[in-house]
Amino acid sequence: SPASAMAALPAPAGELSAEEEACLQELERRLEENPEPAVSEHAREDRRCRLLRFLRAWSFDVNAAFKNMHEHAQAWQAYRMDAITATDELDERSCFYVCGVDLAGKPTLIVRPGAHTQTSQEDSVQVARRVLYTMQRCLDRLPPEVYTNSPGICCLVDCTGFGRQNVDMAAFREAVAGFDPLFAGRMERSLVINAPWMFSVAWSLAKHLLHAETRAKFEVCGSDFACTLQNYLPKDHPYLQYALEA
Repeated sequence: SPASAMAALPAPAGELSAEEEACLQELERRLEENPEPAVSEHAREDRRCRLLRFLRAWSFDVNAAFKNMHEHAQAWQAYRMDAITATDELDERSCFYVCGVDLAGKPTLIVRPGAHTQTSQEDSVQVARRVLYTMQRCLDRLPPEVYTNSPGICCLVDCTGFGRQNVDMAAFREAVAGFDPLFAGRMERSLVINAPWMFSVAWSLAKHLLHAETRAKFEVCGSDFACTLQNYLPKDHPYLQYALEA
C-alpha cells in the first residue's frame, strides 16, 4: 500500500561512508562560519537530512552544496515562496500539473511541453514561475516524514503534440534558473514518453542548461513505455492506465 511504501522509504540520513561523513562535517563547519539565510522551509526538514539532500544532489561536492544552500535561501525569498497560494498552481489544462501518486504514495507531476506555446517574453517568465510554484505545491502535499526522507518526485514528460511551435527557450531558461536553487535533490526521475523527432532536436539544445546530476535523471522511454511506468506508478494511475490501453 502507499502507506507501507512510504514507511519503507530509506532515510537519506542513514549510514554514510567515512568520506561522506567527512563531507557532512565539512559542510557543517562551512555553514557555522557563514550561515545560510534562514527561511521558513528549513523548519519543515530535519537539518541533517537537509544537508545530506544537498550533498547527495551534488555528489558530495561540499563547495557546490554550500553554494546551493545559500542560493536556495536567496531564491526562496526572491520568488516569494511563502506567499504562493492555490491560485498560483497550474492545472491539467496546462503544461505542468500534479496528477495521481507513485508507488510510494508521493504525488507525481505531468509535464506536457506540447500544451504550451510562447506568446510573449512576459508570458514565458510567468509560466516558468508558475511551474516553480506548482512544484512547491506538489512538495507541500507530502506528509512531514516523507518531506524530509523522500528520494524525490517522479515526473512524466508527455511529449504528445510537441512541435516547433512549442519550443520556448525563454521559459525553459527561466524555469531552470529557479529550479536548480530551489529544488536540489527533489526530483527522483523524469520519464519522457511519446517523444517525436522534434523533441530530440529541442533536448539537444536544452539539456546543456541542466546540471549533469539533473540530466542523468531523465529517461527517454520507447514506444512500450508501460513497462517502465509500472516501475514507478500503481495500476490505477491515469497515465499507466493510458499506457496499458495504448
